Amino acid sequence: TGGLSCGEIERGVSYVKSELLETRSLLHFANGGGLSASYQFSREGCIYGRHMTSVRLTLRNTTTQPLSCVKVGGQRLEAGMEMQPFNQITLGAEQTQTVNIYIDFGGKTQPASFDLSTDKGTYPVTLPPPAGEL
Repeated sequence: TGGLSCGEIERGVSYVKSELLETRSLLHFANGGGLSASYQFSREGCIYGRHMTSVRLTLRNTTTQPLSCVKVGGQRLEAGMEMQPFNQITLGAEQTQTVNIYIDFGGKTQPASFDLSTDKGTYPVTLPPPAGEL
């Protein structure tokens, strides 16, 4: 996995079952070289700071070949925003893995723009914060 989530590290944090959270598409496999990504705002606490929003990414390799070096590449964040990415992973053929990123939107409603990268290429994505999640 992408390591311990902030919610797993902090004691006494309440969890919301992932099936109860709205899932949105972040990257379609046709635009991601076979990598697809969806996200949920997991509503977990975070050790990186109380202003950080926990975002659960579900990454899926839709190809029959492994995808290596899967990571957050370049970040294009507005002034005052910050992101803690997940550790680089490898996805086997047709494998799905869940990781967490943590974003401080800086009180803004501007989206977080960044790249998801693999050994096959770099794919720009935009993650808008829906009202009520900040």
